[in-house]
Amino acid sequence: MVKGLKSVDGLLVMEAGHNLKTIFKGQDRKLNDSSVYVELLQILLPHFSDAREDVRSFCINLYGKVVQKLRSPCTPAMEQQLVSTLVPLLLTMQEGNTKVGQLCVKTLFRCSCFMAWELPKRAYSRKPWDSQQQAVTKICNYLVNTHRDSALTFLSQSLEYSKNARASLRKSSVVFIGSLVPFMDSIMTEERLNEVKAALENLRHDPEASVCICAAQAQDNILASCWRTSWPMTHADLWVCDPAATHRWSSSCENLPTSHQPRSWIMQALGSWTTSLRQ
Repeated sequence: MVKGLKSVDGLLVMEAGHNLKTIFKGQDRKLNDSSVYVELLQILLPHFSDAREDVRSFCINLYGKVVQKLRSPCTPAMEQQLVSTLVPLLLTMQEGNTKVGQLCVKTLFRCSCFMAWELPKRAYSRKPWDSQQQAVTKICNYLVNTHRDSALTFLSQSLEYSKNARASLRKSSVVFIGSLVPFMDSIMTEERLNEVKAALENLRHDPEASVCICAAQAQDNILASCWRTSWPMTHADLWVCDPAATHRWSSSCENLPTSHQPRSWIMQALGSWTTSLRQ
């Protein structure tokens, strides 16, 4: 049954899922081989972003119930699957739908309990992120520090959600990207930075005004953070020279000491980015 659910419509997944739930309830004990559970989780995850509320709700809820069926020890496949669920749940929680948001919180909590994650308390909050920048920063800091090998996956997932048809998800993904990228300096590639730049540029022209505003704020946040990382300066100088404060940015680094030029491609990318913003 599970194998037959791959790449099928969400409504069919719902129909089959009801039968699977009945089978799960009929089990006297958990399966020794949990590979079928992991496979089902892989099938359910893509439907978290389904346009239909009933499909999203069902798949998120069933995902949490399947996680409850998992048993220790945690296999690499289990860990990888549950880690890949973090960003979709966090972003979907922000879509503004009470029912879906509550199910996201419950499923995230079940994943955290099984994996013994110590997520920031604000990660379980459904309050809008655009008024809780510090909370988003803490969440992103935790994700990169705790799951560093998955940081680029988190970025890819958030970039994908930034293309969603629902403005609320585009908005939450933009806020998330603006806080996530500054923590990825040592692992960010030029290609990925260019992807972020292109995505935010497009979103600055989004039909939804709030998305445009958040995209501009995300750009400022990333630029300021990358600039501080690549141009070491004292605290006193930072207040005057912080590009986010002055908006007088220069991409030239010819006269800087070699120690102040750790990653030339970042400076070139930032210079190009800021030039396009002024146009």
